[in-house]
Amino acid sequence: MNILSFKDHLQVFQSMDSLQIEGMKNLLVSLNTFLDNTFLTSINNESLYKSATLQSTDIIHADSSYNNDSWFSNVAIVMDTNKSTYYNTDQRTCFGKVLLLDEFYVNNSLKTAIFAFTMVKWYDYCEQNEADPEPTEIYGCPRLMMLQDYSIVPLNSISHAVHIIPRFHKKNQFLMNRYLF
Repeated sequence: MNILSFKDHLQVFQSMDSLQIEGMKNLLVSLNTFLDNTFLTSINNESLYKSATLQSTDIIHADSSYNNDSWFSNVAIVMDTNKSTYYNTDQRTCFGKVLLLDEFYVNNSLKTAIFAFTMVKWYDYCEQNEADPEPTEIYGCPRLMMLQDYSIVPLNSISHAVHIIPRFHKKNQFLMNRYLF
């Protein structure tokens, strides 16, 4: 690597948002977990993107500099029916914040293919209990909390972008607005 390309790389990392850095820190572990559960044997030529268009025509973002502001989309992810029993879902749908949009070439014994995915940080539902007596839904919107769990999710598993609203008077609590779909 020459000095010019090193400076280019350094400039890219200095312009990254804290959410992108968080995604990069957890990418290797998540990729290894993903590869352990698939038929893929190796990865070549990884590329990061700032946005992607879903089949629903929604555009999702993982961009630290969208109109001089950061934009990381919240998304609805359709869970595999075999795995949906492990997660609290809303009609087989879970929610996550997109940290990275990525694409890589994969090799298996037959051919090379392109695989597009997102790195997400998961939301989960807030449970009602003695310490937190609020109902699980407020105005028909489920209460969520952000977890410290990260996963690689195939881009085609994301059904649409969602509107998740922070509850400023509560630490790590959000509402998922069902009325904007």
